[in-house]
Amino acid sequence: MADFPHNFKCCICSSDFDDTSKQPRLLKCGHSLCSECIRKQLHDSDLVTCPVDFEVTSASNEWALAKNLALMEKMKSHTVDQKDVKSPIPCETCQGEDHNAEYWCVQCEESMCALAARFHSLNKLSRLHQVVKLSELQAGAMSSPGTLSITCPIHADQYKYFDLIYKRPLCRDCFAFGHSHDCEDFSKAAKRHREHLNVILPVARQRLDEMRKERKAIDDVFESFQGRFDACMDEMKEAFDE
Repeated sequence: MADFPHNFKCCICSSDFDDTSKQPRLLKCGHSLCSECIRKQLHDSDLVTCPVDFEVTSASNEWALAKNLALMEKMKSHTVDQKDVKSPIPCETCQGEDHNAEYWCVQCEESMCALAARFHSLNKLSRLHQVVKLSELQAGAMSSPGTLSITCPIHADQYKYFDLIYKRPLCRDCFAFGHSHDCEDFSKAAKRHREHLNVILPVARQRLDEMRKERKAIDDVFESFQGRFDACMDEMKEAFDE
């Protein structure tokens, strides 16, 4: 059985969706619940309450709610391939540098070293991105970098836009249903973000090297004082012994 990410699970029972008793069915708010949990809620009434946003959907039975066909299709094509992540992967952010990647950004679909991942988490454009360890991919906890997709967890569709106000990605449905903020093309936002990282990473590396040199200088001074202190203690001990 495949290890599905969290957006392929029912948010009530936490079971993987399937094409039988756990079919994902769409609520009015756009979230999905499995057929079994919907059936339980409809046992005493004709209302289903979404546990995510608490919006209520009216239905006579679970069959009256449409299947989330897009999500079911994503599940069929979802595979776990560990072969591509077992060998060292270069950091795609540090172009031209000999850095092995330790992390993977799900939204940017890009591998990065520890330093790049640190600045990725601090940047306004990417601080809400899901950055995972490559070791988790190698352990099979997630799909490999080649199969990870930039997918909206609500509508199971790829992100197409970027909200410039709230700094978050949007799929077509998110954009179409009541979204009025200033947006730009998702690929354009990702490109701008990469260009920004390419500017600040060399400065950060230079500053890191300077800090290491300063630390070494401090350590040298401390060792020198420690040596003098030990020598003075030895002289005082010899004087008292005499």
